Amino acid sequence: MLNQEKNVKNKDLKKGKKVFTLETFIVLALLVAIEVILTRFLSLKEWNIRFSFGFIPVVIAAILYGPIASATVAACSDFLGAILFPMGAYFPGFTITAFISGIVYGLFLHKKQSLPNIVGAAVVNQFFCGLVINSYWLSIISGKSTFWGLIPIRSIQSAVMSIVIISVTYVISKTIVPIIKKAIVIM
Repeated sequence: MLNQEKNVKNKDLKKGKKVFTLETFIVLALLVAIEVILTRFLSLKEWNIRFSFGFIPVVIAAILYGPIASATVAACSDFLGAILFPMGAYFPGFTITAFISGIVYGLFLHKKQSLPNIVGAAVVNQFFCGLVINSYWLSIISGKSTFWGLIPIRSIQSAVMSIVIISVTYVISKTIVPIIKKAIVIM
């Protein structure tokens, strides 16, 4: 039976079809767990800003498996983190933003991890998803500030996090991802 499954997988891979195996789901589940830990426990946060390395598992999923997998990791991580370790009431807008963020990472990084692609992924994510969309969500759920009142401080966060994301993603794509690919045999 195992040989039959491998043959089916190999035929589908030769046709260019993406096959999600049990191994894939296990890797994605581990990435979800790591993202929850990095975002919920190992980040600096206030009600309107957050500095976190929670993007790393989403970037790894994007590089290894593409936009759908990275979007799934991002959205599941946000939902599970919000439900299991809440920092306030659950708001689905942030999960939508996480999903979009995962798609952006996947579109920019799955095929090629060049510096322009990494910069594009970081800038789009931080300035569109983080600054614009999440500031809008914060202005909806918070009576503390308006959308335009949030933009100045969140612009600084987006600029700083863009630099961090570019640097870390470049290093990860050149060092850690090749090791992971060899370990889980993705090709």
